[in-house]
Amino acid sequence: MDRRLLLALAAGLAIVLAIVGYYTFSTSGGVSFSDAYATYTGAVIGVYGKLQNNSGERVCIESIKLAEGGGMLKAELHRTVREGSIYRMMPAGRVCLEPGEELELRPGGYHIMVMPVEKGEEGSRALEEVVSDGYVEIVVVLSNGESVEVRAPVRG
Repeated sequence: MDRRLLLALAAGLAIVLAIVGYYTFSTSGGVSFSDAYATYTGAVIGVYGKLQNNSGERVCIESIKLAEGGGMLKAELHRTVREGSIYRMMPAGRVCLEPGEELELRPGGYHIMVMPVEKGEEGSRALEEVVSDGYVEIVVVLSNGESVEVRAPVRG
């Protein structure tokens, strides 16, 4: 294969990997969020990935907010629980990570849910606006005063 073609392919691959890495990995101090992605059902947005505490101290998730706007929307850490044969999603409450601990956010487990403050047309429009560019941007606020910005591509 021609050397120039190989160099061009390598450069293209490096650019793609850099873009993917930017969108799926965010860090703040010793806490990182990786493998980020979002889903949109038309009624809510789910955000998933891995939150890793690489610091030497215990950190807790204080809140989750949208990076911009969001007056009509709220973001919360939720968990899925089984009650008999029914699965329910509910606010997770305060979740803390010890040094080296990871919290996997996945469908059917812990996840970040973005939803309208009130049901109705305005809330639905606000959700559509958030996903209109193909990404969901949130901020995870931590107990140590730091925050982790996450830009999750919308799948499906």
